Amino acid sequence: MHGPANRQRVKQPPRVRTSGCPPAMTLEQAEAFVQTVAEATGRLPVVYVHPTWANGDPLPVSGLSFGARITPDSILARCGLWVADYD
Repeated sequence: MHGPANRQRVKQPPRVRTSGCPPAMTLEQAEAFVQTVAEATGRLPVVYVHPTWANGDPLPVSGLSFGARITPDSILARCGLWVADYD
């Protein structure tokens, strides 16, 4: 049965705000979010990520970073990845 009454609410982890930059997640928060989605839906989501971000390095313009790289044992490594590749 479908409909609003049967939808599970997915609790999103809190966003981290850096001075003057848009909100960002830490690696730990992203892993917690993916785990919550997987538990609620039975599926892993597709994750949109920039290669620099996935490597734990700060993005050139914003300086935002996961704070750590995505490792093979991370739940994020099991997700489908949509890798940002633009100039």
